[in-house]
Amino acid sequence: MKAYAHSPAALATEELTESSVQEHAALHYHEQSSAVLGAIVLSIILVAGLGMLIRRKMAPRGTVTLVLTALVASIAFMREGKELVPAAIAAGILGDIMLAYIPRTQWWMRAWCFVLPFLYYTFVVITLNITADFWWSIHMQAGLPVITGFAGLLTSLLLFRG
Repeated sequence: MKAYAHSPAALATEELTESSVQEHAALHYHEQSSAVLGAIVLSIILVAGLGMLIRRKMAPRGTVTLVLTALVASIAFMREGKELVPAAIAAGILGDIMLAYIPRTQWWMRAWCFVLPFLYYTFVVITLNITADFWWSIHMQAGLPVITGFAGLLTSLLLFRG
């Protein structure tokens, strides 16, 4: 996500024509949509993998933190984004705590599948606002955790059938 955390302030120094403004707007649209799509795919993979372990009762304590941190650290190793690892650790710890104290019923597990990606991407947006010049609108920043949470919830419908 760091690749999308740059500011359009550099354009202020250039002389802009109408066509360059339209090209710039199209570029930002495609950057934002690809970032949101990547977040949705990562949420589905995360919830599906952890949900399978939890459903089969093969997930010891700390699994959520370990898997989420390893996933984000491996992505950060390939690209710039090392500042997102603490967000993954924090979301993983909260996911482990929630998993330890909620009953393992279908509805509570669906709630957990919503909350885990929601927490992680909330921490990601906060981290990027602190560490980078994150130029997304407030609607995109607030919507990203909600969209990824619903992706996790929809994935849970396949995992925890009643």
